[in-house]
Amino acid sequence: MTEPTTSAADPEVRRPDGLVDRERDLAVLEAASARARTGDGALVVLEGPAGIGKSALLATLRDQLDASVTTLRARAGDLEQDFPFGVVRQLFEGLLADPAVRERRLDGAAATAAPVFLAPGAAATEEAGAFAALHGLYWLTADLASDGPVVLLVDDLHWCDPASLRFLVYLARRLDGLPVLLVGTLRTGETGTDAHLLAELLAAPQTETLTLAPLTPTATAGLVRERLGADADDAFCVACHDASGGNPLLLRQLLRALESDRVAPTAERVGAVLEVGPRAVSRTVLLRLARLDADALALARAVALLGDEADLGVAAELAGLDRARAAAATGPLARAEILRPELPLGFVHPLVRDAVYLELPAGERADGHARAAEILRDHGADPRQTAGQLLLSPPRAVDWVADELHAAGLDAATRGAPESAVAHLRRALAEPPAADRRGRLLFDLGRTEALSDGFAAVEHLSAALEELREPLVRVQTALALIRLLILVNRPADAQQLCRRMLAEVPADDVDVRSSLEAFERIVAFFGGPPVLTPSSFETRPGPMGATVGEKRLLAVAALERCFTGFGVQDVVPVALEALDGGVLIPADDTFLTIAAAIPLVEADRDEALAVFDEALADAHRRGSQFAVLGVHLWRGYTLLRRGDLLDAQASLERADAGNRDWGDDGVAVAYVAAMMSEVRRELGDLAGAAQVLDRPHGAPPGGDAMRLHDGARIRLLLADRRSEEALEAIDRYAQMLQALTNPAWNPWRSMRAEALAQLGRTDEARALVEEELPIARAWGAPSTVGRTLRQLGELRRDEGLLREAVALLTTSTQRIEHARALLALGTLLRRERRPAEARDPLREAHELAAARGATPIVDAARAELLASGARPRATALSGVASLTASERRVADLAAAGRTNRDIAQELYVTQKTVEVHLSSTYRKLGIGSRRELVGALADG
Repeated sequence: MTEPTTSAADPEVRRPDGLVDRERDLAVLEAASARARTGDGALVVLEGPAGIGKSALLATLRDQLDASVTTLRARAGDLEQDFPFGVVRQLFEGLLADPAVRERRLDGAAATAAPVFLAPGAAATEEAGAFAALHGLYWLTADLASDGPVVLLVDDLHWCDPASLRFLVYLARRLDGLPVLLVGTLRTGETGTDAHLLAELLAAPQTETLTLAPLTPTATAGLVRERLGADADDAFCVACHDASGGNPLLLRQLLRALESDRVAPTAERVGAVLEVGPRAVSRTVLLRLARLDADALALARAVALLGDEADLGVAAELAGLDRARAAAATGPLARAEILRPELPLGFVHPLVRDAVYLELPAGERADGHARAAEILRDHGADPRQTAGQLLLSPPRAVDWVADELHAAGLDAATRGAPESAVAHLRRALAEPPAADRRGRLLFDLGRTEALSDGFAAVEHLSAALEELREPLVRVQTALALIRLLILVNRPADAQQLCRRMLAEVPADDVDVRSSLEAFERIVAFFGGPPVLTPSSFETRPGPMGATVGEKRLLAVAALERCFTGFGVQDVVPVALEALDGGVLIPADDTFLTIAAAIPLVEADRDEALAVFDEALADAHRRGSQFAVLGVHLWRGYTLLRRGDLLDAQASLERADAGNRDWGDDGVAVAYVAAMMSEVRRELGDLAGAAQVLDRPHGAPPGGDAMRLHDGARIRLLLADRRSEEALEAIDRYAQMLQALTNPAWNPWRSMRAEALAQLGRTDEARALVEEELPIARAWGAPSTVGRTLRQLGELRRDEGLLREAVALLTTSTQRIEHARALLALGTLLRRERRPAEARDPLREAHELAAARGATPIVDAARAELLASGARPRATALSGVASLTASERRVADLAAAGRTNRDIAQELYVTQKTVEVHLSSTYRKLGIGSRRELVGALADG
């Protein structure tokens, strides 16, 4: 309980001493609150040491808000850091207590948050994904905000459980356009539950960090004189300020101790101030406790072990008291300002609780948590509370403890809180469990870790495979482990495990055997040894695709065919058959879905982007960090190939962030770096392209990641006209990838020809491109053939070839390659002194490139236009062709009758993002409203 003080400005106004000297801070909060009311969402983090007055500011803001504002508050606790969505539940559960309100609020997009609020022990219909839970909680907040302003107050962010903290980060990034104010307090010097997530929260675009300053010496003197007498000596007041550091709580505890000891506030008694010193809280709290009876001391220690919101009956039993004696002990503890005066039991401040808790010897604390767990279990308390106490107790090889923790871990996974799930499952493993339960625990732990930490998951799934005996679970474990071994850069181990399991699985189990064969073969693309025997797809009679395993094998067959001399007509049907029916995406964690989608990208098929959009939605629903980063990676690649550079960059940045969260520093880093470098080069940022390629990574030589990485390096050398270096790199590249014959995937001839042309060796360059052209035509994708025709046309200065390239690329999805062909044609015509004919292709090249941010092409086209005697049009490219992939997707949904809200929910974006995309679309299409979309899109 905080003591009131008299304001220097108005002696009649009483307020907590934590609010002395806080006029500036209150003004910042009031301004943020005013902005939030107008739809300009804000996040303010109050930062400072314990006792500086953060909670007092939070309480004052709450008291100032009127009834039109929905105010939700929560306090994190250091004993609840592994309680799944503990802070979120504090924020929203009171609001959702009424079943009718709960049903109405947890509807639509918010329904995916329902598992978060399940009653203890209740089972969800299916396991919630972390992203799905976050998305649902965001829409729950947005729905509340549609009824009026919402203020979320969270005390002690540093102790916030990871699942809740991840939601706060998710919300903070989407506050723009919402009448929502989020205010949190953060203790400086506290490591916190998750430093990475806290850093992300502080870096969110809407975040304003307010560091609370200590009390001034003048303010300190005022408080000293209020408490100890108006005649307090200046030297005594200065000593109090120095001893407390201007911290309001420490000062109050210091003054209480001095008052209790009847210390006169004179210059002669400065020594007494120094004797109490900056450890005022712990010293005075323990001194006050020592003056109380044994019952009060025992109860205070029990509440310190149980944490805030402790039940009186549980605390009494843990303290060894009957309920009546425990109730009687609460009075003296409240009067001594140790416990709050109201139920449930809790300390007046975390520092007070720390003083009592840390005074207990470490062994006594550990045993106390173990006893607390047993008592909570006997009292039928929330199992998550019991599990929280077990996490703080030492392993004792007790079966029920391992089982309780295992169940709590699965419960956390069901609610979409994988960090909490992993914490409970790891502690269950340490107990340890009974021998017959160990294998299943290892499997559940590894499967949960795979969502965020691939390396730990490999360790535990490998151990599970050695202990599990049930065939189906063994296969599930092996398939999960094989994927992870590939991703953590152990392709040979993955292939060996495939072969081991193939020897174990019965010959008539076609589904499982097809899956294992698919993974065995895909390993070659990640640097593993190639499988030299023909695929079952090539040798098995009759149609395939009836099972998930066969779909996987079809996906790999499509990828193999794409790389090795087959044409589009032989590849695309196989890829589409793998994806047909929509069963591969949810069953495969997107791994082999990507294998089926890549041939569609190289074949210029629009279906490729739709595949990645569907896979991304599925990955969000399941909450797999690995799946999300994989889809964003290859969706970014698809957008890059289409020429949607800014959309590609955004997708790759999400992949990069997800990769860091997942903990991979190997193959995925190389993939992201290669693709991001290509995007930056196309945007004209050669320095940025080089920088991203220099990131260290552990991708194996000969694998697909290194192919992309080396290809990006070569193109950057060519763009920088470092031709001799490029030639050396191309020779190594061609040798490494000689088995991949498709120039869409291995364009070594084109790259070498460009380097030779830069060196003036035109005849050699032309011969290489002439050699590539029939191979490109055999593949048959417009982008590959058009690119080769354009390059040959430039080398031969052949207008016919360039016009053929332009015509072919008009049908391609790759708009930047189309712009290059137009630029090449216009340049040739201008140099042949046909400026009037040159202007149309040059203008179109300029507009196509400008719409996608391809600065090098824009600059070259502008220079050629000026040389032709013309100027680029002031208006940008318009019409359907000018829309980016994201704009077109939003426009199609809007044209189909979806509201902005519906679109935002489906695409996992904010309504503000939808509004921005639609505004840009209307401008490009020359329309003024949603009603005109259908016609405008059809006309394009």
